[in-house]
Amino acid sequence: MTEGNYLLLESGDWAGVAPLLDEVWWCALDGDVRVSRLVARHVEAGRGADDATEWVMRSDEANARDVEGGAARADVVLVDGVVVREGDS
Repeated sequence: MTEGNYLLLESGDWAGVAPLLDEVWWCALDGDVRVSRLVARHVEAGRGADDATEWVMRSDEANARDVEGGAARADVVLVDGVVVREGDS
């Protein structure tokens, strides 16, 4: 078992990871929930609310856009804990 945002990228060295995995589950949250949780995490770590929000919108959301295509290559896709796609469906 492994975990990582970049495991399903089709570029660079990451492109060689997916073929090594027996099964891949993509677990995601609604975008607004993801953002609010990330902001809260940064605030808990000591950032001010405005700084945390700016960081999330600039850095964390850029990473989310980079990896979002990986969902199409996953065997199972869950959003907010609900299976929305499984297998070849």
